[in-house]
Amino acid sequence: MLDHIALPVNEDEDIDLFYVNILGFEKAYHFVVGPPDSIKLFDEYKPITVQVMQRDALKLELFQLSLNQPHKGYQHICLRVNDLENTIQRLLDAAYLVTIADRITHKVAFTSDSCGNRFELKQNEL
Repeated sequence: MLDHIALPVNEDEDIDLFYVNILGFEKAYHFVVGPPDSIKLFDEYKPITVQVMQRDALKLELFQLSLNQPHKGYQHICLRVNDLENTIQRLLDAAYLVTIADRITHKVAFTSDSCGNRFELKQNEL
């Protein structure tokens, strides 16, 4: 089940102008991804602010990245899985790299397919 789509943004003004005023999203909340996760996931050595946007059932995470970083297109697609631990083990068994990040209330895992498409996996809420 799709949970959210993450996109890079370079300018804070883009959030209000494009995502709020034009596309009709609302700011839901924000959080910060700091080192070492920001280094592993985005090659950024500083904390990254993430603005979560909501419009109907669609949720976007907008990662405010450095202007000098060539980030094009989406950053990752987040999927909810029924058994996160089992999914992580299956990825590792198949020789995929997995980065596990502990959040305040839950654990998430990041991985990429062989073409470099990134995925965040989180436990499905029962």
